Amino acid sequence: MRDEAERHHRRAEILSDLGKRDRALEEARAAIAADPTHADGWFSAARALVDDEQYEEALVHAEKGLGFRDSGWGHRLRSVALSGLGRHVDALQAAEKAAALQPQEWRSYARLARCFRNLYREEDADEALTRAAELAPEEPAIYAQWARVAFSLGRFDEAERLARRGVACDPLHLGALYSLGYVLESRDPPASFGAYARGFRQDPTRADFRVKVIELGNVVSAWPADLAALLALVVIAATVCVAMNWPPAWCGVLAVAILGASFVAATRQRGRARLDAAIPGGAELFEKLRTGEG
Repeated sequence: MRDEAERHHRRAEILSDLGKRDRALEEARAAIAADPTHADGWFSAARALVDDEQYEEALVHAEKGLGFRDSGWGHRLRSVALSGLGRHVDALQAAEKAAALQPQEWRSYARLARCFRNLYREEDADEALTRAAELAPEEPAIYAQWARVAFSLGRFDEAERLARRGVACDPLHLGALYSLGYVLESRDPPASFGAYARGFRQDPTRADFRVKVIELGNVVSAWPADLAALLALVVIAATVCVAMNWPPAWCGVLAVAILGASFVAATRQRGRARLDAAIPGGAELFEKLRTGEG
């Protein structure tokens, strides 16, 4: 029975890694059914429940598993469930137990950092993430969180560097892409749009990426057009008016109409070019999401 429980547990972990929460939970419960004392089966079930934001039930499963074996993984899962329930002090205590049991596991320090951030202890989070990066220097999830911490501490250049490091470690990591978009919003809107758009293409179900693609797309596409070109059009309109000997009022109306129409057209054209420069097909993606077609 122990071997059968282990097989189900391993399948549950693979399915969780693939984002298949329901099937992962089924396998985890099969592990528990095969051997109710199999701690990892309870932990796998807790992980699937956490991923599905069922925090009350996840907490029950994590604590049940910890009753069979004291485990850093179990305490981390318990910490996540407690955070989800808004019990941030208890979550920190659980994270500290996880770190004490697994001092060489980067996830322990990343969880500690998250708990510190929930308690507005950004300096402590920064220290925890420094340790996490020492243990796993190529893990993008560390830099995704660390960039946000550095940004909140006013270290904006470092925040951008950390976010870019995360994306360099894994160009498809959603957390790193979101953090890069976040820290670049005011510094480089086109690059921010590009990061959010890449994240949305990776996972179109993420509402946070969708909102940001529309928000930054509006910013980038609304940047001013080439005013020199618009002034040239006004000069042409004035020349036509003089040649045709039109009344000044007519000339004014014509100039305003040409200027307004040209400004809108030029802004839209240049805005689309900026979106496409940020990411190939960016203008089309933005237009689909803006109109509700994407």
